Amino acid sequence: MSLPQDYVGCDIEVEAQFVGSGWSNQSCLNSPADGKIQFQVTEPGRSPTATPLGSFGDMALVAKGGSDAVMAAKPGDKIILRGGMHFAAYEGTTYAGQGSKCFVATSSKPAQ
Repeated sequence: MSLPQDYVGCDIEVEAQFVGSGWSNQSCLNSPADGKIQFQVTEPGRSPTATPLGSFGDMALVAKGGSDAVMAAKPGDKIILRGGMHFAAYEGTTYAGQGSKCFVATSSKPAQ
């Protein structure tokens, strides 16, 4: 998710590689998580590597109604996510740490 700040408030479609469901010790800070499935992804072809906070990929959420591909995915599967970026506000600024950015998807589907 390079230059994620360019995609706040946008409706975009991205290809991602599924890492796993849930978080390790992290979550999307102040992201609208109610009614959404939480999971981690990487750019396609990138190996998941542990961060100091225990995550292995970028944080993402998807609405339960659009989560079929995420729920069926296995680590390494490619999925298409539709949605946009969300950043946590920290003391009046957009915090740029790992847990502060989250892709919030409205739908998912398997990549072809």
